[in-house]
Amino acid sequence: MVQWKRIGEATSQKVGWRTIVRKRYQFPDGSEHDFDTIGPEGYEAAAIIALTPDNRLVISEQYRPGPDKSMLELPGGFLDENEPPEKAARRELMEETGYEAGRVDYLGFIYPEAYLEMKSHYFIGYDCKEVAEPQYESTEYIEVKTITIDEFLEAARSGGTTNVAAAFLAYDILMKLKEKRVV
Repeated sequence: MVQWKRIGEATSQKVGWRTIVRKRYQFPDGSEHDFDTIGPEGYEAAAIIALTPDNRLVISEQYRPGPDKSMLELPGGFLDENEPPEKAARRELMEETGYEAGRVDYLGFIYPEAYLEMKSHYFIGYDCKEVAEPQYESTEYIEVKTITIDEFLEAARSGGTTNVAAAFLAYDILMKLKEKRVV
């Protein structure tokens, strides 16, 4: 595949709480085109599949304005400046749920969609225990709950979660946990 050539500097502007970045590219045929992406260049996020000792997932249920309904979501959020992804996942787990993970393994990363600048890292945490009260941001109204692996996978299949990529990345592990109840 022939790569496009990026021309000049990107420009950005804030629209509400989103950043829109405009980039100009030269195509292989010599024509030039502008593309708008969402989010500042280089920003990253992390989320964690947090499993309790009995292999239930710690989930944040939140209302989401895009789909206009409550969604089951993994604890997660944006990385702070110079913050490693695992540290961000652990921090978000604590802030959003009050749970702390024992062992944490990296599942991988994805780019959620073609016009979003974000790189999303996913982790799986074992032996997660409630150790504190959640510390919500002013726009977060979260109901913390635990669900079964099957309930999480069904939510991923039926549009009930925003974390379908995490379900895919962790699928084999989750299936083994269901079968053996250990990893």
